[in-house]
Amino acid sequence: MMVVVVMGVAGSGKSTIGPQIAAALGGDYAEGDQFHPPANIAKMTSGQPLDDGDRMPWLEAMAEAIVRWRAKDRPTVLACSALRKRYREILARGSDEVKFVYLRATPELVAQRMATRKGHFMPTSLIGSQFATLEEPDDAIVLDGARPPAELVATALERLRGADVRVVPDFDAQAEAIKNELIAGTSEATGALFAASKLPAPSVQWEPPRDAIPIENLRFLHDYWNRLRGARRAPMPREVDPIEMRPILGNVMLVDVEDGGRRFRYTLYGAQLVNATSFDWTGRTTRDMARATRMPGPVFYEGCYRAVLARGVPMLTVSHGAPALAIKTWARLILPLGDPITRFLVGNVPVVRDLQSGAAAYVEEIRRFFDRSDA
Repeated sequence: MMVVVVMGVAGSGKSTIGPQIAAALGGDYAEGDQFHPPANIAKMTSGQPLDDGDRMPWLEAMAEAIVRWRAKDRPTVLACSALRKRYREILARGSDEVKFVYLRATPELVAQRMATRKGHFMPTSLIGSQFATLEEPDDAIVLDGARPPAELVATALERLRGADVRVVPDFDAQAEAIKNELIAGTSEATGALFAASKLPAPSVQWEPPRDAIPIENLRFLHDYWNRLRGARRAPMPREVDPIEMRPILGNVMLVDVEDGGRRFRYTLYGAQLVNATSFDWTGRTTRDMARATRMPGPVFYEGCYRAVLARGVPMLTVSHGAPALAIKTWARLILPLGDPITRFLVGNVPVVRDLQSGAAAYVEEIRRFFDRSDA
């Protein structure tokens, strides 16, 4: 499970936002100061900065605790200065499950806060040594420590939830690269993403004519969308009537555009799709799907939605499903709704093969993942 290290110099705000992040994640909180041996506390209290020899037992104790925390079924947040790159490497031990949130603060801000801080052993005379030791991270979530705590917590949570993608840690970057490729008509990033899972690259067609759509249910949806649209760019979301789509409703998804086109949420996930995947994704986002399934498909879908949002015209895709499941391919027709676009009407038809070994375990892993996330 994820361990979040909230790092920065003394007085940057670690002990203020750390517990709030832990509470919002439904996890546990720990103070790095609790791992200091008494000799370190005495040294700092007397105004003497710690050296690497002092810090090593402290870092190793926290690293061992992080290993235990990662084995739990809930996240843990640790407030710890973690000033040098080498210290962070000791804490993470190469694990992608350890995330760093860096509170960047100026010496002036820290001095102001520490002058009014009560009950802490760190004297203001050690501020300079903290900044002298600091090596700013290039692989952390970086926040401005001067911002209000509520804002810092909200931003950290948003970034952490985006970062917690277990196979595709750079979800946004990959989705954006796929979007740009789809618009340009190339496929290098898409092919590489699927090749990493030993799957062939999906096929894509913009504005497919009716006779190019290979499945009758998708042709039905294509005709319905065109009838609603008339001479306009796209029909309005309120014009979509589920009763009129009844013959194919089990293969229909409604996908809402959120956060200015940076998030896409399934507000309807058809019954046939639930049966095929053994999971109802209603209310979930493509980012949630990527975190849970560890497959390239959700990143590709995110790129497709971003591309259709940018171009405003339909798209037909055929992509391969997770090897563990019974789905051989997914044929997906993405149809924009609204001007500007606020929702997608999506037809999604699985081509089913024999159930693969390991499918039940794979589905159960997804269920456990969301049980933990929703707890």
